[in-house]
Amino acid sequence: MRIAEALAKCGLVERSGQGADRMFQAALREGKLPPDFSRSDAYQVGLALHGTVQDEAFVRFLERLGAKTQRSLSVEDLVVLDAVRRGVPIPLSLRERVGPLVEIGALEKVARGKLVLPKRFYAFVGKPGEYTRRRGLDRETQKTLLFRHIQTSGTAGAPFEEFTQVLPAASRNELKVLLRELKAEGRIHARGMTRAARWHVGPGEP
Repeated sequence: MRIAEALAKCGLVERSGQGADRMFQAALREGKLPPDFSRSDAYQVGLALHGTVQDEAFVRFLERLGAKTQRSLSVEDLVVLDAVRRGVPIPLSLRERVGPLVEIGALEKVARGKLVLPKRFYAFVGKPGEYTRRRGLDRETQKTLLFRHIQTSGTAGAPFEEFTQVLPAASRNELKVLLRELKAEGRIHARGMTRAARWHVGPGEP
C-alpha cells in the first residue's frame, strides 16, 4: 500500500482499483466475459481475461441504448446487464443498480421479480420469440393452461404431479396458489385428499 501511495504521488500510477474498473468496462462493452479473479487468495492475485466476443448484438445494443438515453453506463451497470443477459445471479452489492436500469428501459421486471433485457433488444437481434420465452407466461395464461389440462383429463381427473409437467418453471407452492384461484372462481374442484386428489372441471358439490 505504501509503495502504491508513493507511486501515485509521483504520478506514475492512478488511484487504486481503477485498473480493474477499466478491465471490466472494456470487456463488457466489447461483449466479452468479465475478468475472472476467482483464483485470487490472500497472498496472490489470479486473473483470467477472455478474448472471445460472446455476443456482438449485445455490444450494438449497449451502443444504441447509450445514444438513446444520452447516458453513460457505469461499470456496475454493465456488470448487472451482462449478468441478466447470461442468466447468472446479480451480485448483491449491485442490486441497487436494478431500479435505475429499469427506469431508463435497459431492464424489465416480470413475474416474481424476474429480470429480462427489454423487448426491443430481442427485436433488435431478430429474436422476439426468445423474449417471450425468457419473460415467461403471465398469471392468466398459466391458469388457462392448467384449466385446459384438467379439461382434457376428462372424468379421470388430473393429479397434482401432472401440473408440474404443464408448468415446469412454476414451484409447487405457485401451482397450489393457481389451483386455489381456479377453485375460488368455480372453474375446478378436487376429489380425494392429499396426493391421491384429482382435479376436475366445474365447481363441484356444494
